Amino acid sequence: MKIGGIPEYVLTENLEYVKQLIDDILYKDIIAMHNIKEKTAVKEFFFLLMERAGKQISLNKISKILGISVDTAKRFFEYFLDTYIIYAIERCGKPNERLKSPKKIYASDVGIKNMITGFRDLGAVFENLVFLKIKNKNPCYVLQDSIELDFLTDDRTLIEVKYERELNKKQLKLFEEFPAQRKILVDSFEKYQNL
Repeated sequence: MKIGGIPEYVLTENLEYVKQLIDDILYKDIIAMHNIKEKTAVKEFFFLLMERAGKQISLNKISKILGISVDTAKRFFEYFLDTYIIYAIERCGKPNERLKSPKKIYASDVGIKNMITGFRDLGAVFENLVFLKIKNKNPCYVLQDSIELDFLTDDRTLIEVKYERELNKKQLKLFEEFPAQRKILVDSFEKYQNL
């Protein structure tokens, strides 16, 4: 959960290596590749993405925070997706629900996220790790009546991730009633419950 899975960093725990990797992605793969003049905005955009990993993202809010247009925020977001330093998932549902709802984002490596944000918000870090394990199953997130469940995979497995917390009553009700082939509650005590 703390250092992630980049082999060089796992073996050496050399922060300079990760900093250089991030700089290479920002400056070579995004700024130079797309001839971006607002270098500071790209770096700050990346910091905000890491801050929001494991959560829904509003590009409108990010554009206001950074003082850039929404179109620029959308372009930056696509550039980061193209580098695979972040992943985004949609809300489950009909096409209009998917298109209108914000995406949830995840870091490609929690070590990078933690280097930017510090080792905190462990629930989001833990959820990010579960996402990385299931990302090839095309997950989306469930949102009904303002109640969110973390993942529904393409094989109809419903997954809720908790770090040192339990489902609240509304989440538990939705979790139990949601039509899924299989239901898994992943908690931080490394036990898996098939319901």
